[in-house]
Amino acid sequence: DRRVAYRVVTMVAFVLGWVTAIGLAQQLPPNAQVTVAAWDAFNKGEFERAIGIADKCLNEFRLNGEREQAALEKAKAPLPPTGAVPDNVKKAILARGVLNDVGTCLFIKGRSAENLGRREVARPAYEGAKKLTYARCWDPQGWFWSPAEAAGDRLTVMK
Repeated sequence: DRRVAYRVVTMVAFVLGWVTAIGLAQQLPPNAQVTVAAWDAFNKGEFERAIGIADKCLNEFRLNGEREQAALEKAKAPLPPTGAVPDNVKKAILARGVLNDVGTCLFIKGRSAENLGRREVARPAYEGAKKLTYARCWDPQGWFWSPAEAAGDRLTVMK
C-alpha cells in the first residue's frame, strides 16, 4: 500500500512539475487547476496548504461531483476500471473531471490531515472519498486508481 502510494505521489509530483513548467496548468479547467495545486502542496509536504487548496475544490465542486456520482449510481452505470485502459475508456473516465477531482481532493485532504496527525479531519475526508466510487485519479505511469478504494484502505489502517 505504501509503495503504491509513494509511487503515485512521486509520479504526480513529476507530472505536476512538468505541467507547471510548460504552462499547461492555466489551460486546465478550474477543478483540475485546484487539484494540481493541492497535489503540488501535498508533494512539497505543505499539508496545511494542501488541505486549504483541497477545501477550495470541495467548496466549489463537491455538490456537482456528488450529483454526478448519484446519477451514475441511479443509472446503474458500470464502475470505471482501474489500471491501464484503452484510449476510449480513458476519455470516458477523464470526461468525469469534476467527480474525479472531488474524489482526489478528498483523498489529498485525508492524507494531508493524517500526515499532520489530525485523524478527526482525515476520517471524514476519507469517508467522503470512499462514497465516490466512480471517481478515478490518473497516475502518470499510465493507469487509473480509485480514490474511494485508497480512502477505504486508509480508513482500515487508521482503525
